Amino acid sequence: MVRTRAMLYCSILSEQTHQKTMKKTFADNREPLELTTDFSLKALRVFLTVEECGAMAAAAARLRSSSSGVSQQISALEKSVGGPLFDRTVRPMVLTPTGTLLKKHASRILDAVSTARSELMAMELLKPNRLRMGVIDDLDATVTPALAGHVTARFPGCVFSAFSGRSDAMTEMLIQRKTDIAITADPPSDQETYEVIPVFTEPFMLVCAKGVVDPTHDIVEQLTGIPFVHFDPELPLGRLVNMHLRRLKITTKTRYTFDATRSLLAVTRDIGGWALVTPLCMMDSIRFRDSLDLHELPFSGFTRTASLVARRGEFADLPKRLAAVCCKLIDLHLLPELRALAPFAARKFVLHALDESVGETQSRAPAGTTVEPAI
Repeated sequence: MVRTRAMLYCSILSEQTHQKTMKKTFADNREPLELTTDFSLKALRVFLTVEECGAMAAAAARLRSSSSGVSQQISALEKSVGGPLFDRTVRPMVLTPTGTLLKKHASRILDAVSTARSELMAMELLKPNRLRMGVIDDLDATVTPALAGHVTARFPGCVFSAFSGRSDAMTEMLIQRKTDIAITADPPSDQETYEVIPVFTEPFMLVCAKGVVDPTHDIVEQLTGIPFVHFDPELPLGRLVNMHLRRLKITTKTRYTFDATRSLLAVTRDIGGWALVTPLCMMDSIRFRDSLDLHELPFSGFTRTASLVARRGEFADLPKRLAAVCCKLIDLHLLPELRALAPFAARKFVLHALDESVGETQSRAPAGTTVEPAI
């Protein structure tokens, strides 16, 4: 890392010398400041975030910091490298040549630090003193206590913090570095930055108010005269449902949308309606089970997959171990209950069990299972 930093300084000095030779001065026409060495990894992370966001205020929001704090970090970096890193005369801000050079080396430095951290953790020479985890609320009560126990047993002295909520909220907290690891059904698309480890895949099923559908007759035809209760289409679950219904060219008259499963199920019960939910959504709302009927989908099925997500290289093999713990907990506590509640859904529920010795994912489902395609 020292060598990398020395290379960074030499490269920046060379760039400044070239600019001076070509008579390209900075906007304020002052000579470049003397290069110093007093910038931190935190400052480099702030710099890269500002570059990604294109504005100090947006970077501050992502970092959960103040605009003045971000501005001070950037000013300190500019003093260290001897010149401006951003062209502030345009919006969004863009990098100067010096900023472009720093970006290249800053990314390498942070990657090197992340790799070193991961290798030290793998050798158990470095232990995390804090781990913040976000878990989708469908799983929170089942897996979070055991995950906390696993982490604190392996790393005595580590402070474990947990958050629960919707998939999109858990993913956003991870991106904003409010958490270190997340279990979410809406993982980030940047798989170079994030390690995404599938934990389970579950099918959607039809839930109706008690007795409003006669399973011995055409269910699809019956649904046309029954109110449809929908997840908010802005949410991951709502988007999945919308996409599938559009694919099947099924139109519904949606008068009710909700962002919480309990509200959706309560209204479905009260108005004699129907909805599309997953087994874990249903099992997290136990009080509605006796007032609702569960059916296998009367049309082509679809699924959602939840994954454990962490930034690559930060926690060695810990994410894989935690994903394996999640699979074991679901297998032990949730699947027996699901088999009793909705056997047809249990047959299509897939655990992506991990072989920790080789770090490969192995999907496991009951014999004779037919797994619906994930969307």
